[in-house]
Amino acid sequence: MAGALQPEAGPPLLPTPELTWDELESFLDSLLERLQRLPGANPRLTSSYRHGRRGDDQEGIDHYGTYDDGSTSTWQCRARESLGPAAVKEIVRETEVEADRHVIVFGRRASAPARKEMREHTGWEIWDQRDLTNKVRSLPTHEARALLDDHLGGGVRRVVLPAADSDAFIGLDDHFGPLLTQGRIFHHRTDLLGRSDVLGQLSEALRPGAAPKIIVVTGPGGRGKSRVALEVLRSVSRPPPVSLRRANTPTWSGSPATGSEPASCLRSCPASASTGAAPQRRPSCSAGLRSATRRRTAS
Repeated sequence: MAGALQPEAGPPLLPTPELTWDELESFLDSLLERLQRLPGANPRLTSSYRHGRRGDDQEGIDHYGTYDDGSTSTWQCRARESLGPAAVKEIVRETEVEADRHVIVFGRRASAPARKEMREHTGWEIWDQRDLTNKVRSLPTHEARALLDDHLGGGVRRVVLPAADSDAFIGLDDHFGPLLTQGRIFHHRTDLLGRSDVLGQLSEALRPGAAPKIIVVTGPGGRGKSRVALEVLRSVSRPPPVSLRRANTPTWSGSPATGSEPASCLRSCPASASTGAAPQRRPSCSAGLRSATRRRTAS
């Protein structure tokens, strides 16, 4: 596995030149899967798959994908020492699959002559070492973290990602994994019943195009806070993706199970890293929770 960062005048680049062809193809596969959840992408990649495996007749490509506007694309990996104009012409000539876009994925820096030759072929482009690095940086932090940790290691990720605290951002599988494990007495594997009012408000707050939010759901322990969080994040994760962040005070802190009180306890506000503004709770929240708790105890 590659691990050394490449010297660069600007931000450090991924060590993709050290990847073998198989490793580069695997890295691309994971990158394309995560680009399907990239917020605001237009057009947005909706599906992609490997076009066969080594030894198959792959018709000159490694991956094939479709975008939400109906257009299509191919990708082919080139883990080689150089990529000159002659190589570009050969790749274009040998590609048999028709698509609206064709991408040559090159682990090293593409030369100016290679890019000049690429401009002679309509619909063709190169993703080189710098392009791959920028595409990883464009991902939500938790997606970029998982991609780099899986393929290049945490040491590379901590240097390449602009977020210094990328260790704090995790995805759904990492956060909820222990509660979805077979054999646990307390788990979140069963279907969630009810809570439609809370789920509706959370989904609205996390709708596509909305500003990043910190959402707080308050309530006593054992009322289904984390289960509600899992349900709504599953429903909105494609698209847009949502990050969970580990903190001393949990971002999700609960809601009662019945009645209209949960709706009145929800408050969301834009996340602000510069001001450190904290989410606030509506004044009626504590009273609503106490009322719901008393009714449940009485019943």
